Amino acid sequence: MILNYFKIAYKNLIRSGVFSFINILGLSIGLASALLIMIWVNEELSYEKFNENEEKLFRLIVKSESEGEEKFSALHPVPLVPYLKDSYSNISKATRYSPGWGSLIEYDQTFYKEVKVIEVDQDFFDMFTFPLIEGTKESLFTDIFSGYINFNYTNTKNCKIKPCS
Repeated sequence: MILNYFKIAYKNLIRSGVFSFINILGLSIGLASALLIMIWVNEELSYEKFNENEEKLFRLIVKSESEGEEKFSALHPVPLVPYLKDSYSNISKATRYSPGWGSLIEYDQTFYKEVKVIEVDQDFFDMFTFPLIEGTKESLFTDIFSGYINFNYTNTKNCKIKPCS
């Protein structure tokens, strides 16, 4: 019985080839699009799910108006984080996350210019659960120029980060 269905489907495909081609092409494009959208939505919903504290993490978005246009940004004034921690008792930890625009990194008396440097506060590693290759969270921010590097350099222990001029 099922073999009969396949024979009829094959004959219909041959008899109306252009119409069948258009239908099959549309079906395959629709299925591929749906699959890509499902993969994208799944990736967006799983963003930052690796953090143990992800239900307690919030991002601060600042609304500003410029030239009659509303703008939303995750950039905010530097003193805002300490102010929020001092003013609101329900904020236990807060951190700033800022890309460093060109830093000079000294390692083994060799200087490297890095553009992929992220500047964070001391609470960053308490809030986010990024694995440390070496050392502890407490030893990361011993002085203002201490840092943690997890790429490009091997056997990094004591790096000094200096701003480029």
